[in-house]
Amino acid sequence: MHALTENGKVVAVAQPQLKNNGAAVVAECDCSGWNHATFILNLGATDTTVDAKLQESDVSGSGFGDITGAAITQLSGTDDDKAVAIEVDLTGPRKKYLKPVITVGNGSTGAQVAANIVLTRGDKSPANAAAAGLAERVSV
Repeated sequence: MHALTENGKVVAVAQPQLKNNGAAVVAECDCSGWNHATFILNLGATDTTVDAKLQESDVSGSGFGDITGAAITQLSGTDDDKAVAIEVDLTGPRKKYLKPVITVGNGSTGAQVAANIVLTRGDKSPANAAAAGLAERVSV
Protein backbone atom coordinates (compact mmCIF):
# COMPACT_ATOMS: atom_id res chain seq x y z
CA MET A 1 0.00 0.00 0.00
CA HIS A 2 1.29 3.47 -0.85
CA ALA A 3 -0.83 5.66 1.39
CA LEU A 4 0.31 9.19 2.12
CA THR A 5 0.68 8.58 5.86
CA GLU A 6 2.78 5.47 5.23
CA ASN A 7 5.23 7.51 3.18
CA GLY A 8 4.91 10.97 4.69
CA LYS A 9 4.41 13.03 7.80
CA VAL A 10 1.71 15.54 8.73
CA VAL A 11 2.82 18.48 10.87
CA ALA A 12 0.11 20.71 12.34
CA VAL A 13 1.64 24.19 12.07
CA ALA A 14 -1.51 26.18 12.88
CA GLN A 15 -4.17 24.63 15.08
CA PRO A 16 -7.75 25.65 14.18
CA GLN A 17 -8.32 29.20 15.40
CA LEU A 18 -10.50 32.24 14.89
CA LYS A 19 -8.31 35.25 14.17
CA ASN A 20 -9.13 38.88 13.43
CA ASN A 21 -6.75 41.70 12.55
CA GLY A 22 -3.45 39.95 13.19
CA ALA A 23 -1.18 36.97 12.73
CA ALA A 24 -2.32 33.44 13.46
CA VAL A 25 -0.45 31.42 16.07
CA VAL A 26 1.89 29.09 14.15
CA ALA A 27 4.64 26.55 14.76
CA GLU A 28 7.73 25.69 12.76
CA CYS A 29 8.35 22.39 10.99
CA ASP A 30 11.64 20.46 11.00
CA CYS A 31 12.06 19.18 7.44
CA SER A 32 15.14 17.04 8.09
CA GLY A 33 15.08 13.80 6.11
CA TRP A 34 12.32 14.87 3.69
CA ASN A 35 12.57 15.98 0.05
CA HIS A 36 9.21 17.68 -0.44
CA ALA A 37 6.84 19.81 1.65
CA THR A 38 3.26 20.88 0.97
CA PHE A 39 1.83 23.67 3.10
CA ILE A 40 -1.97 23.47 3.22
CA LEU A 41 -4.03 26.36 4.59
CA ASN A 42 -7.64 25.55 5.44
CA LEU A 43 -9.96 28.52 5.64
CA GLY A 44 -13.36 28.28 7.31
CA ALA A 45 -15.84 31.12 7.62
CA THR A 46 -14.28 34.50 6.90
CA ASP A 47 -15.36 38.09 6.49
CA THR A 48 -11.92 39.53 5.77
CA THR A 49 -8.70 38.97 3.85
CA VAL A 50 -6.19 36.22 4.56
CA ASP A 51 -2.58 36.16 3.40
CA ALA A 52 -0.12 33.30 3.84
CA LYS A 53 3.52 32.72 3.00
CA LEU A 54 6.33 30.40 4.00
CA GLN A 55 9.60 31.29 5.67
CA GLU A 56 12.70 29.20 6.32
CA SER A 57 15.64 29.11 8.73
CA ASP A 58 18.66 26.97 9.57
CA VAL A 59 18.00 27.53 13.28
CA SER A 60 14.95 26.54 15.31
CA GLY A 61 13.10 29.53 16.72
CA SER A 62 14.90 32.39 14.97
CA GLY A 63 16.37 33.75 11.76
CA PHE A 64 13.35 33.07 9.56
CA GLY A 65 13.23 34.75 6.16
CA ASP A 66 10.71 34.67 3.32
CA ILE A 67 11.04 32.04 0.59
CA THR A 68 10.84 33.77 -2.79
CA GLY A 69 7.59 32.85 -4.55
CA ALA A 70 6.16 30.94 -1.57
CA ALA A 71 3.06 33.07 -0.99
CA ILE A 72 -0.60 32.61 -1.84
CA THR A 73 -2.79 35.05 -3.71
CA GLN A 74 -4.73 36.94 -1.04
CA LEU A 75 -8.01 35.31 -0.04
CA SER A 76 -11.01 37.61 0.39
CA GLY A 77 -13.92 37.87 2.79
CA THR A 78 -16.03 35.76 0.40
CA ASP A 79 -13.60 32.82 0.20
CA ASP A 80 -15.29 30.74 2.93
CA ASP A 81 -14.31 27.07 3.19
CA LYS A 82 -11.39 27.08 0.76
CA ALA A 83 -8.04 25.33 0.91
CA VAL A 84 -4.83 26.54 -0.71
CA ALA A 85 -1.40 24.96 -0.96
CA ILE A 86 2.23 25.98 -1.41
CA GLU A 87 4.61 23.29 -2.70
CA VAL A 88 8.30 23.39 -1.72
CA ASP A 89 11.09 21.27 -3.21
CA LEU A 90 13.39 20.59 -0.27
CA THR A 91 16.20 19.09 -2.38
CA GLY A 92 17.51 22.47 -3.50
CA PRO A 93 19.21 25.09 -1.38
CA ARG A 94 16.54 24.97 1.32
CA LYS A 95 17.01 25.44 5.03
CA LYS A 96 16.08 22.93 7.76
CA TYR A 97 12.98 24.64 9.20
CA LEU A 98 9.82 25.94 7.53
CA LYS A 99 7.28 28.21 9.19
CA PRO A 100 4.12 29.77 7.80
CA VAL A 101 3.07 33.35 8.33
CA ILE A 102 -0.73 33.65 8.22
CA THR A 103 -2.08 37.19 8.43
CA VAL A 104 -5.79 37.91 8.83
CA GLY A 105 -7.27 41.31 7.99
CA ASN A 106 -9.61 43.41 10.10
CA GLY A 107 -13.16 42.12 9.70
CA SER A 108 -16.26 42.04 11.86
CA THR A 109 -15.47 38.53 13.09
CA GLY A 110 -12.29 37.56 11.23
CA ALA A 111 -11.38 34.20 9.76
CA GLN A 112 -11.22 30.61 10.93
CA VAL A 113 -7.84 29.22 9.87
CA ALA A 114 -5.83 26.03 10.31
CA ALA A 115 -2.76 24.73 8.51
CA ASN A 116 -0.57 21.67 8.06
CA ILE A 117 2.70 20.95 6.34
CA VAL A 118 2.79 17.52 4.73
CA LEU A 119 6.32 16.16 4.33
CA THR A 120 6.88 13.48 1.66
CA ARG A 121 9.63 11.67 -0.26
CA GLY A 122 11.57 11.00 2.91
CA ASP A 123 14.71 9.04 3.63
CA LYS A 124 12.56 6.47 5.46
CA SER A 125 8.86 5.79 5.98
CA PRO A 126 7.22 6.50 9.34
CA ALA A 127 7.02 3.33 11.43
CA ASN A 128 3.67 4.17 13.03
CA ALA A 129 0.92 6.78 13.28
CA ALA A 130 2.81 8.93 15.78
CA ALA A 131 5.89 9.03 13.53
CA ALA A 132 3.58 10.16 10.70
CA GLY A 133 2.37 13.04 12.90
CA LEU A 134 -1.01 11.47 13.60
CA ALA A 135 -2.93 10.50 16.73
CA GLU A 136 -4.31 7.52 14.80
CA ARG A 137 -3.97 5.94 11.36
CA VAL A 138 -6.74 3.66 10.06
CA SER A 139 -6.22 1.69 6.86
CA VAL A 140 -9.05 -0.14 5.13
